[in-house]
Amino acid sequence: MPNNVGNQLNCTSCHLGNGSEVYAAPWNNMPSVYPIYSSRAGRVNTIQERINGCFERSMNGKALDLD
Repeated sequence: MPNNVGNQLNCTSCHLGNGSEVYAAPWNNMPSVYPIYSSRAGRVNTIQERINGCFERSMNGKALDLD
């Protein structure tokens, strides 16, 4: 998604082992956790909003369309 990433990072830069490594931002069962309260946002976030947060903050990029 080169149009949405503003640096050289990708998802597995933070989510080690393709998101399966414990204590390394795993993806396992994440959809079942959301929606969840985000203290950073001060409200309940959807998983789509959380993923966009990664694109905007961690990858210095642009959010994806929510659909």
